[in-house]
Amino acid sequence: MERQKEKYCSKCRRLLPLTEFLLYRHSNGRVYTRSECKGCEREYHQKRREKDREYSKEWRKLHPEYYKDYRRRRREKEKQNIIK
Repeated sequence: MERQKEKYCSKCRRLLPLTEFLLYRHSNGRVYTRSECKGCEREYHQKRREKDREYSKEWRKLHPEYYKDYRRRRREKEKQNIIK
């Protein structure tokens, strides 16, 4: 059986060499390629990161007391770790 050397990206639909896809190991021990190419994966994660940052900013604005308390607890915990 001949090994596949190219694959279609499920996101951008381009035919690309297998080196353009990330590898992952399945629980059965076999190694597979991801369905999206590296470029599409990178684009997705960049958009997701921006979206998460925006959401976090909004959440902190809506919950200032919780965030202020969180920072205070975090500083206290760090002080205790330094003292030990």
